[in-house]
Amino acid sequence: MKNLEREGQSEFHRDAQAFVLVVLSHGEDGHVICSDGKKLPIDYITSRFDGSRCEHLRGKPKLFIIQACQIGIHSS
Repeated sequence: MKNLEREGQSEFHRDAQAFVLVVLSHGEDGHVICSDGKKLPIDYITSRFDGSRCEHLRGKPKLFIIQACQIGIHSS
């Protein structure tokens, strides 16, 4: 979570035209599972980069690519 906060406040975004975040992990019911085994809601991840929290990305397009295999979910 600290890395998300740090990235959201990066001065690098000031001159950027857009923002892309790619997350590859395991997942479960609207969450990604972090390397420490904790579940992090996808809404939490995307909200770290909204205009109220990340002023350098305000008004800029944002693309979130989240590939998270669903653990223990089988189709019928």
